[in-house]
Amino acid sequence: MRYIKFLVLPLLAMMAVGCHSNHDHSHEEEGAAKTDSAHTEMVILTTDQIKLNGIATGQVGLRNLSNGIVANGVTDVPPQNMFMISSPYGGMVKRMDQLQGSRVNKGQVLVVIENPEFIQLQQDYLENKAQLNYLKLEYERQKMLQEQDVNARKVYEKAKAEYLAMEAKVAAIGARLKMIGISPASVSAANLTSTISVTSPISGYVTEVSIAVGNYVNATQPMLKVVDPEHLHAEITVYEKDLASIHIGQAIRVKLNADTAERTAHVHLVGREVSADKTVRIHGHFDKEDLTLVPGMYLKAVIETNEAEHNAVPDDAVVSYDGRHFVFVLEETDAKGSSHFVMQQVAPGKSAHGYTEIQHADSLKGKTIVVNGAFKLLAAFKNAESEGGHSH
Repeated sequence: MRYIKFLVLPLLAMMAVGCHSNHDHSHEEEGAAKTDSAHTEMVILTTDQIKLNGIATGQVGLRNLSNGIVANGVTDVPPQNMFMISSPYGGMVKRMDQLQGSRVNKGQVLVVIENPEFIQLQQDYLENKAQLNYLKLEYERQKMLQEQDVNARKVYEKAKAEYLAMEAKVAAIGARLKMIGISPASVSAANLTSTISVTSPISGYVTEVSIAVGNYVNATQPMLKVVDPEHLHAEITVYEKDLASIHIGQAIRVKLNADTAERTAHVHLVGREVSADKTVRIHGHFDKEDLTLVPGMYLKAVIETNEAEHNAVPDDAVVSYDGRHFVFVLEETDAKGSSHFVMQQVAPGKSAHGYTEIQHADSLKGKTIVVNGAFKLLAAFKNAESEGGHSH
């Protein structure tokens, strides 16, 4: 067995590696006794070297490594959580204080629209309401005369028709006033207004602003967009061929561009319509809501379709050398406190969640292996190889 002493200079300095071979006469017998046919390599580190290089150890453990469907998508909200704000009547924007990103509450005034037609609408309401009162009195008078058989039937019918027609007209104008936020009961000759207030139907955030003060807006023209992100979800696009493997309740791993770690979600709805490009929409609910997210954020998702436990180690524990894969196993800690690590060949399997399966892992059960920093130990070994395995 060859011994590679791992000498580390502070911080980013290069590593120097020494190798004590079985040709070192002072240790010839010991080296010969520890050398096997496989030429097992050993790297020796002191406690300080382990700490300085961030070497961490652990053991092989059972992990859920699932086969998953990789897909793309975006964050989105349900239709009832998103509103395009417009006015039923056109007019000039007199006041608009909202900016993109502003928080608004349900019922809060977002835009004030000015239009002289609003005054005309209120005037029509008052005039027709006054006419309605007259027609009502006339109808009631003709009705009483009809009951006494004093007037002609058609006179009574005419009074009734005029009254009902005017009643419908007043009700229609009143409904139009309600549409623009004016209460018919509050309309009087003393308080006619040329402005209306457009309010928010939900609490949320302003995500789009397409107007400015002084602009003229047409009826139903979009002015602002308000989104309530409370029930933000992942809208994922998968191919038709994968649809049979996806079911409600399956776990989803999601990563957004700005994320350093994965988020978790679950399949909530599976689309029932295949689009022209042979894809289907999958609706996923986040396990933990995050109000900092906004609709339209690009995401990558893995829908977990099959979970099974495997013997696995962190990805960083497995190193590749000369076409084979190895882990570093702690063989012993000597009297000086130095740790002796040997390379052991392994057969890696599938990888997921930052872990790699180790096939036929019985020989590693219960052993302590390097789970972080294995690449530094491999570099030490390669360094020794390049120097011919000797350092004098």
